[in-house]
Amino acid sequence: MPGTCGDSNSLYVRELLAQASTDGYSVVVVNPTVPKVSEEDNLEIVDFSKSEPLHDIVEKTKDIFGEETDLYAIGFSLGANSLLSYLGKEGKSSKKHGIKAAACISPAFDVLASGVTLKYTALGMIDSSLLGDLKLPFVSKRYHTKSKCKDSMAAKAEAATSCLEFDAATRARILGLNSAHVLWRHMSCDPYLPHIDVPFLTVVSKDDPVTQFRHVPVETLQRNKNSLLTVFDRGGHVNFFA
Repeated sequence: MPGTCGDSNSLYVRELLAQASTDGYSVVVVNPTVPKVSEEDNLEIVDFSKSEPLHDIVEKTKDIFGEETDLYAIGFSLGANSLLSYLGKEGKSSKKHGIKAAACISPAFDVLASGVTLKYTALGMIDSSLLGDLKLPFVSKRYHTKSKCKDSMAAKAEAATSCLEFDAATRARILGLNSAHVLWRHMSCDPYLPHIDVPFLTVVSKDDPVTQFRHVPVETLQRNKNSLLTVFDRGGHVNFFA
């Protein structure tokens, strides 16, 4: 599962796919936030803060590759958040569904705390960079969605000057939430970490500018017997694969 600004074409995803394929794995990529156009010509985003969408994908994957197939899941950034939330909500039943283990690279954990801090980090340059990627599905001709946005949503997306403003005008509205703050709290995975019942590796870096290390729930992760936390001094945000 790539991060919210990533997809199947992202460099870190393609490099991992190449290595996994070389090692004999069959690979499925879940693009969590690329919007699609619904039958009503409105914009729809899959809400991975809920467990049902990922649960359905797991079941479909088992249908394709066989019920006895062991699944190993890897998530990056907010894709890692979605994966951790899913595993925590599923609890012991995640073993029954065939997920044997998971690896999570640079998860945001508390998206609300990280997102609010991001606006004031490095003079807002990182927030601006992420904002440009977030806007693409709403304003780029590549996705053919600009003309499908109702209520001038595309115009509001294009005019947004921060990730908070963008999500308030777009993704929060699409998912029926009152604000970007509520959306970001829904996207956080920290409440579900104690309930994960399969082995999971978490990789974080102390110099991550997006998920600042002070927001990493180290003690919560260490208390879960299924957790292995690795902390690097350098690595940035998902730059382990760059």
